[in-house]
Amino acid sequence: MKSNKRAIQVIFTASLVIAVVCISVGFAMMSTSLQIQGAAKVVPASWDIKFTNKTFSNNNTFAAEGSVTPTFNDTTFSNYEVVLTRPGDRGTYLVTVTNAGDIDARISTVTLGDTLTVTGSSAADEEIVRSNIIYNVTWEDGSAISQDDVLLHGESRKIKIDIAYDENATQLPAQYVTVTGRDLTVLFVQHA
Repeated sequence: MKSNKRAIQVIFTASLVIAVVCISVGFAMMSTSLQIQGAAKVVPASWDIKFTNKTFSNNNTFAAEGSVTPTFNDTTFSNYEVVLTRPGDRGTYLVTVTNAGDIDARISTVTLGDTLTVTGSSAADEEIVRSNIIYNVTWEDGSAISQDDVLLHGESRKIKIDIAYDENATQLPAQYVTVTGRDLTVLFVQHA
């Protein structure tokens, strides 16, 4: 009996070994090796935010650009002059800023001089102008230029520089008065 039991165990073990070998051979015959091969290509994007245009309007008043030709290049608009001669005169510059690059941009910092410096021949003239000058720098639609404003790639927006002499003013300076101090610096960074 012992030998029958032993024979059955040997046959069972041998059958099990043969089954495992057959399954392994069958799996090896039916298996396929898959491979993924490729590469990543990094193409540099361009960063190109600049001033692209400027226009002046006297808003149908007698205001004029004056004798100073503004400095205008890709990154600077300066040395502009608006001559106001009577109450209600208004001069407006529209300066176009364009994102000609491939990357969306947002404004990181905005620095706008908030104190007007008035210089003239007399303190009285300076005070008259200080009381009657209206000087605003905004987006064209009148909204404030603010940190986190976004300029998408391919997009252009216009900055509006509006200078007016109050139409309700009752006095004008006796001499020429210069107003400065609303310089605008905008730093754009990559928009996440």
